[in-house]
Amino acid sequence: MVRSVSSTHTPLAGHARIALCVVGVWAATACEGAPVPSPSAPQTPALSPTSTSAGTPSAEPEFDAPPPATLTIDGAQQLSGIGTFCWSTGDLGGICADYFAVPTPADPLPASSSIIATLQLAVQTPPTSLSLAVFAVSPETDLLPDNPDSASWPFPGEYDLSRELRLESRTQFELALDPGLYVFSIFAVWEHLGDVNYGFLVEVR
Repeated sequence: MVRSVSSTHTPLAGHARIALCVVGVWAATACEGAPVPSPSAPQTPALSPTSTSAGTPSAEPEFDAPPPATLTIDGAQQLSGIGTFCWSTGDLGGICADYFAVPTPADPLPASSSIIATLQLAVQTPPTSLSLAVFAVSPETDLLPDNPDSASWPFPGEYDLSRELRLESRTQFELALDPGLYVFSIFAVWEHLGDVNYGFLVEVR
């Protein structure tokens, strides 16, 4: 898994990217003049709500990076990993990061074969596009096997299941899966904010 981070001072539609760093699981390359970082788990971007003007919070808080989503199954919750994204940072322009895998928590969310799941997005404005892709994984394919908190799963050749979800900040979906370990990869797009890939790990028993 390789992650690249870039910054842009142009609108997100242009996605003009200036490469800053490339970080890999097995090797690392630092920015010019900076120390080489140690390989580590994908980091969830810090949540830093900002205001549209000093002392006046906006109705929809702005975030310096995409906030994680939450998946609930049978009363149990899991906070997502955050993969590839391009995100508006207001006056600063935007920031983009590319992951060549789907990051998830290390501990799976338990589920039965008949799943009723609720997805809660931190951004209250409904997305303009929201889709789910599901693929089976095994512990041997985890790119971060020694990390107790995070896992990272290579994209499959094809998905076991994919579908569009309702364009709501809180949406429920149902599906049936055979017993096994699965990654739920959710891609969300907001017209004026950007796009983000969320990763969840679910174990069907």
